[in-house]
Amino acid sequence: MDWSRRGYHAQRWAARGALLAAALAVATPLVYGGLRGLLLLVLGVAGLGLSAAAVWWTLTLRGPLRWGAALVAVCVPAGLLALFAVTLFWALLVSLGLWGLAVWTGRYALRGTGGHAPRRERRRAPPRNRERLLNTGGGARREGPGRRAR
Repeated sequence: MDWSRRGYHAQRWAARGALLAAALAVATPLVYGGLRGLLLLVLGVAGLGLSAAAVWWTLTLRGPLRWGAALVAVCVPAGLLALFAVTLFWALLVSLGLWGLAVWTGRYALRGTGGHAPRRERRRAPPRNRERLLNTGGGARREGPGRRAR
């Protein structure tokens, strides 16, 4: 395989661009928000963990505890989203755009170059012994209780 072809060169640069866009998407709210951005990141991770636990409790518990867990599973992400929107609105929009760019360039980097030639098909003779084709047991046949055929 020739990895130095022009198509692979473009894919490598697209992969680098995707990694850079993803890093900038994570860094933008942190830089824009400063210490507040870092605190929001910690709150977001804690809220994600609490929401995951609440979803688990919703699926496994019964009765009023299930309804309370479902309420927590819905309210925590909604509250965090509202907090993020109020605090870092423009940074979140830029971050979402960068995530979109990262996904788009990542898909371009992972797709094929289209330079693969189709493989030639070869005709083969039909099998001589049909039993070999159908016997997938991988060994001798058994005849009777506990006896092997030789």
